[in-house]
Amino acid sequence: MKPVSDEEDFDELDESRGGFAMFEARAKSSRGADDALWRTGFQSAHRSGQEASVAEYVWTTFQTYFGPGSSPDGVLLDVGGGSGPLCEAMTELCVSAGWRHVVVDSPAMLAHLDEHDSRTAVGGAFPAVLDEGLLNGVRPSLVVAYSVLQYVHRDMPISTFIDGIAACLSPGTTAVLGDIPNRSKRRRHLEASGEMGAIASEPSENDITDELVLEASRYSRGLGLDAFVLPQPQSVRTWRHREDLWLYRPADTPYLEEWK
Repeated sequence: MKPVSDEEDFDELDESRGGFAMFEARAKSSRGADDALWRTGFQSAHRSGQEASVAEYVWTTFQTYFGPGSSPDGVLLDVGGGSGPLCEAMTELCVSAGWRHVVVDSPAMLAHLDEHDSRTAVGGAFPAVLDEGLLNGVRPSLVVAYSVLQYVHRDMPISTFIDGIAACLSPGTTAVLGDIPNRSKRRRHLEASGEMGAIASEPSENDITDELVLEASRYSRGLGLDAFVLPQPQSVRTWRHREDLWLYRPADTPYLEEWK
C-alpha cells in the first residue's frame, strides 16, 4: 500500500483500507495530530460536545441492566478506544467510579494520549493482543467497543471479533458493541420521514445491516452469552440510525426461594 500523504483524499483512501489500517494512517498524518475527532472517525456534527453524555449513557445502561453491585475497583476495557474526546470522557468516568481504564488501539493512535494515573494504554490490534499476551492479568468488568464494529467488519468476520470479546468476559461481566450504524435502520427512518434523498451513496459491502446485527446477536448467544440489541437515547444525535449490542456472561446465581 502506498504511503499516506496529507494531500491525498482520505475519504477515498478510507474506503479501500481495512479499519485498523485506516485509523493507523489517520493517526500518523499531520491532520490527525491536530484534529482528534477526524483522527478517531467522528464527524463534528455527530459527536462534538457529546462525549461526556455518551460515556454517561453507556455507564447508566450498564449499571441499570447489568452492573448493580459491580466492583468499586473495576476495569473498563476500551477496545479501539482511540485518543480523542470520547476516550478522555471514558477515563473521567472511570475516575469517578474508582475504576481503571485500559485502552487498546494502535501504537500510533495511542501516541496522542496523555499519560493518566487511571489509564493504561495497550498498543496492538484486537483480538490479536489476546494471543500476544498483552492483556494477561486484565480482568474487565465492562468491555466497550464504541463505534468500532463497522470498521472491524472490514478486517475480519464479526464472529472472530466477538470470540475475542467473549474471551474477555468472566461470569457476571458485560460488553457493549456500541454505536453500530445500521443502514437498514437508517433507511426505515428516512422512508418514514420522506427523506430518502438523504441517502447519497450506494450500499457498500462494508455496511452494517439488520441481518448482520441479528446474526451477531445470534452468534453471541451460541457462545453462551446473553445478547440484547438496545436503542441509543434520543439525547445522542445519531440515535435514529445507530444501536448497541450488549453482551452479558451470566453468573452462576442460584434461584432465590421466592423465584421458584
